[in-house]
Order: sequence, then C-alpha cells, then structure tokens
Amino acid sequence: MVIILIQIIIVTVLLSLTIISAFRSNTFKNPITLINLWWGGWLLLSSFGFYHLFIPSTNTYLYILGNISFLTLGYLLVLGRGTVNSKQSYSKAFELKNLKLFNLVQLITLFIMLFFAIKGIKIMVTQNITPQEYRGYVFKGYLTDPLYGSNFIFLFIHYIVKGFILVNSMVCTFLYLLRKKYYRTFLISIANLLLLSAFMVSRIDIFRYIILILIFFFLARKLNLKLEVNINIISKKVLTYFSFMIIILFIVSYLRAGQVFKSILVYFTGPFIALDTFLEQYNIQPQIPLQFGRATLGGIDDIIVLIIRRFNDTIVSTNYKLSFLSDAISIGESQTYNAFYTMFVNFFIDGNVFGSLLISFFLGITISLLFVKTYTNPNIFVLTLFIYILHMVIFGSLRWEFSSGWSWIVLFLLVIYKKLFFKSSKNLNNFKGGKNLFNSC
Repeated sequence: MVIILIQIIIVTVLLSLTIISAFRSNTFKNPITLINLWWGGWLLLSSFGFYHLFIPSTNTYLYILGNISFLTLGYLLVLGRGTVNSKQSYSKAFELKNLKLFNLVQLITLFIMLFFAIKGIKIMVTQNITPQEYRGYVFKGYLTDPLYGSNFIFLFIHYIVKGFILVNSMVCTFLYLLRKKYYRTFLISIANLLLLSAFMVSRIDIFRYIILILIFFFLARKLNLKLEVNINIISKKVLTYFSFMIIILFIVSYLRAGQVFKSILVYFTGPFIALDTFLEQYNIQPQIPLQFGRATLGGIDDIIVLIIRRFNDTIVSTNYKLSFLSDAISIGESQTYNAFYTMFVNFFIDGNVFGSLLISFFLGITISLLFVKTYTNPNIFVLTLFIYILHMVIFGSLRWEFSSGWSWIVLFLLVIYKKLFFKSSKNLNNFKGGKNLFNSC
C-alpha cells in the first residue's frame, strides 16, 4: 500500500510539472503536449468501462503514466528553456528533384497494388469468404499460396511495397500542401494508399495517414511553414479526398465489427485493457525472458533473423516468441481483442519496469532532438522523419510499430529518397538551449 501511494505521488508530481511546462510555453503547438493529450484522452475514456469493457487496474495506469512522464522528462531535458530564432519561412526548401523517376516509382507501385487488389476481390467473391477470413490470406504467411503465390512475394508486398506507399503518402501530401504543383504526384500517392487499405481490408493505414496529416497541421504554424494550400479554407479537393478516407475508415470498421462507434472505442481503449491482462499474467508466470532490446527493435530483429535462418533454422525472432499476443483475449462482456498491447509491452519485455522507463526517457530525448533539427536544418527529409517518429509515439497507444520490419524499411527509404529525390537546404534558424528543465521550447 505504501509503495502504491509513493508511485501515485511521483506520477502526480511528474504529470503536474508536465502540464505546467506545456501551458507556460506555446501550449498546443508543443509536440509533447500533443502526445500527453492523446494518451491522456484515451486513458480517461478507458476508465469508464463503456460497452461493458473491463477497466484496467491502478498499477497498469501507474505504469503507463510513469512511462509517459519519463518520456516527457527526456523531451524537456534537451529543450529546457530553449528558444528558436526564426529568421525566415523555409518552405522554399521543400522541393523534389528527379520528379519523373519519383512518379515512375509511384506508378509501378500503383500497378502492383491494382493487380493484388483485383486478385483479392476475386478470391473473396469466388470463394465466398468474409472480410475477416480474407485477412487470413493477407497477413498470415502460411496462407500465401492463394493470394501471393510464394513467401517471397508476401514479404515483398508487406515490407517493400507497403514501405514505398507509406513514405510516398507522407512526402507527397506534405509537398502538395507546401507546393500546389505536386498535385498529380499527391493523387497517385493517395490512390496507392487507398488500394493498400482495400487490398488488406485494413483501417490502420488510413488511420495512420490521418494522424500524420493532423500532426503536420498541428506543427505548421510552430514550424513557420508557408502553405500554398490555405488551411483556413481547405481546398475542396483535399477535403474531398480526406473525407473519402474517413468514409473508408468507417466502412471498414462497420464490416469488421458492425457498430462503428463501439468499434472505434474498443479499437483505441482495448490496448490498455490488453496491457493490463499481459502484466497480470506476467506477474504470475513470465511468458518469455527479458529480451534486452530485441522487442523494441523487433523490426530489425525480424530482418536479421530472416537472414540467419538461411544458415541456422533454430533461431527465432522475438516477434515469433511474442506470437501469443495475437491470440484473442477477453476485454469485456462478449468482447475479444488481439495484437494491440500499446508500445509499453515491448519496452516491458525488454527491461521490465525500470528498463521501460529508461527506454521511454531516451525516446523523449530523441523526439526533442528531431524537433530542434527540424528548425535548424529544414527540408522535406527532416520534416517527414520528425513527423514519422512523432506519429510512432502517438500510435504507440495501440502498438509499437518499430516491432514491424516495414517501419524500418520506411526509414531506409527516407534515407535513399534524401540522396535521390530531396533537395538540400541551409540552416535558416538558430536554436539556443536553456537551463530550466521544466520550461520547454
């Protein structure tokens, strides 16, 4: 009881300092505020037990809040009372080179996705299977033959093609908002994203895209971006495509769960209940030993193990060891859930509570360093990289995306794009760090 009381006091103090820091600075233009509001909002909703969902235990709430607090501390440690002296708008730094080659890559991806989307529809119609059953063909390697034909094609689609689509959807949308001349390039990237979602009968990639765009608008004024698309009176065409994505998201939710709002609430609060179940079971009987980084870097671990297994098939990846997380568990009355356990389940598996707090702390430092870099060396590469990492932390309320190989492919492709397609830029702004830990930029 004393230990729990001490935990509550520590977490309360940390969160209070975080809130005070956020509101003493530029409030809703501060990335760490966005993270705290997102996590805090869904945590609050999870505590009401809507639709007869289970309510996570106090210890699980303390564990999550403690990690968010340490992430915030890491963020504030770098920025301190830092100030950014903006000399000029740097939107001119956002340009592409080798545009024809860039669009050619997109068109090749488009034809690949058209082929597989048509093939997927044909399988559903001819075999008379439900969307849920069809997803077994899409995501499970041992069912590759009817849809992909081989495991190599399965890996190619899920790693390389998906990586291309996600990189292009980010880059092309940001470029279009900053430069209207990239309108056609933007349309191709959106077509690819919609085909990917339709092919996989998945809402997660559309939701990811929406989060990325919302972060972009959230940071637009803070980053002094001069947009050619008016964000006060948004282009009707952009609004049309954005609305179409929302509709697709709702349709997929309806097809998979039948009740849209219940589906959304379960989708975003379920991970906290799942994490609670995992922590409770782990305290009784640890399912696997500590992995010391392999779970947090699961995507890299997958790729390395895939290569090693060519020579030694006894080696298995950490993700394989964690495959039991994909089993359905009960999170409420007549409600099951699987796969999403928040990003903190990966951190916990790597280092238990202490290791998890440490990983969160360094993640906060990484975000703040990228935030500064986005000011001091502005271009499409650093902007996309920063928003991508920031969205990973927000998306972490569902799961840790860096446990998937495609997420690292995205980073690898961004580096290639930097050399091949992105124009360089000079430092346009200055950054001065400060001494006060609890007064952020």
